Amino acid sequence: MTFRSVLIGLLLLIVAVVTITYNDYGYKNTYLTGGNHFPIVVVFVVILFSLLINPVLRRLAPKQIFSQAEIVVIWCLMAAGVGIPASGLMRYLMPFMVAPFYFGTTDSLWASTVYQYIPGWLVPSKSVIDPVVTMFYEGRRNSPIPWEAWVVPFFGWGVLVIASYLMMFCMTAIIRKQWVEHERLSFPLAQIPLQISQPPEKGRLLNSLFRSPITWVGAAIPIVFWLLVGLNKLVLPISVWVLTKRRPRHQVPRHLLSPVWGVCWLAQGGAQRSPG
Repeated sequence: MTFRSVLIGLLLLIVAVVTITYNDYGYKNTYLTGGNHFPIVVVFVVILFSLLINPVLRRLAPKQIFSQAEIVVIWCLMAAGVGIPASGLMRYLMPFMVAPFYFGTTDSLWASTVYQYIPGWLVPSKSVIDPVVTMFYEGRRNSPIPWEAWVVPFFGWGVLVIASYLMMFCMTAIIRKQWVEHERLSFPLAQIPLQISQPPEKGRLLNSLFRSPITWVGAAIPIVFWLLVGLNKLVLPISVWVLTKRRPRHQVPRHLLSPVWGVCWLAQGGAQRSPG
């Protein structure tokens, strides 16, 4: 661990959190964190360092190359934080504060059966017609966000969130020895950044993973597939036309996703076993 790896990791984490917030909630694009157990944006950063930044530094400034340990530190810092603005916390916590009041109707009887058990300091408002509640779902152009209504709830929930994170760190410290030293778990998700950031052999720019044709075949399958899906949705109905040679009525069937993922994982597994 070095100072620059910690600094770069924290700076990239801040950039990722801001980008994820705008991407997920403002533009409603594809989630950059994926399912959080395997944060896509962090994998992209590791690939960027291993495939672009380090090879350039190896040519221009060999002494400034990022070691595998530094790249892993950046991975750990980002992986621990990028889930907070996404489905790791805020994607569900903030709607939870206002959804019972926005969707509550006279027929549901929530006002008489549920609202009384919700402390006022845990929600911004209990009124169905309060702009704080309606603006969260409907928005309002040229209107300032009523941040003052969210200060107390954020503070209340923040205490619980911080305590939960401290509890998880303590649990990790307790079970680490059993899992790592006695059971010797392999932690498959941790192997991915380790394989990607593996330093190349002497005299080479890329490691054996990126020199393997199987890696690029495995990467090309989802890239081409989702590129076609994106073009079909945003630009032209080209993706299904390419696959079926006729003008489509619908997008690519979702049941094709599982076979695509399976082929990608098999290709990636073969690339990791390849001697390069």
